[in-house]
Amino acid sequence: MRAVAVASLVVAVLSQPVTARAEWFAAPFLGVKFAGSSNFVDLDRAAGERKLTVGGMAGFLSPGVLGIEVDASYTPGFFERSGGTNLLTGSSVSTLMGGVIAAVPTSVVGDSLRPYVTGAIGLIHVGLEDIVDIFTVRTNLLGIGVGGGAIGPIGRRTALRFELRYIKSLGSADDAVLFGETQVSFWRAGVAVVFRP
Repeated sequence: MRAVAVASLVVAVLSQPVTARAEWFAAPFLGVKFAGSSNFVDLDRAAGERKLTVGGMAGFLSPGVLGIEVDASYTPGFFERSGGTNLLTGSSVSTLMGGVIAAVPTSVVGDSLRPYVTGAIGLIHVGLEDIVDIFTVRTNLLGIGVGGGAIGPIGRRTALRFELRYIKSLGSADDAVLFGETQVSFWRAGVAVVFRP
């Protein structure tokens, strides 16, 4: 009987009319990648180092549960360490993914922090160049990203978005020297400023 009452309450809350409308958004972000791993030849052993990441998200989020988004990021120096071997002339990892957001409805949280989870699939581009051009890599891999965070309004058309996301490649790279099965994976933490029209 108590379960029926709780279920009825949940249905009643979620079915209430919401004054907020679904909106498109754009959200540039600044973050850091950390706890990375890779089986590309990592001459500086720097895949696990913290690195600055920049990027942006754009999509559509309803006042209900679901939304969609595209996420792009760029991490320069992914395989480089300050004071390392100086055998690398450049490296980076870029991502471009599309995914789904599942957020707590605005009818529940109102104007407070809105928690969400997200899942995405897309491309991970790995670029790696060394001075003798032996371990050079330029490849695109299929990848996934899963994470979560919260969105908090700071104005009528702006909000802050805090997120932690895990990104991992799938499959194999045909044009790279690899050891093991996993090509590249890492965590990304970031803060975005959300702009709504």
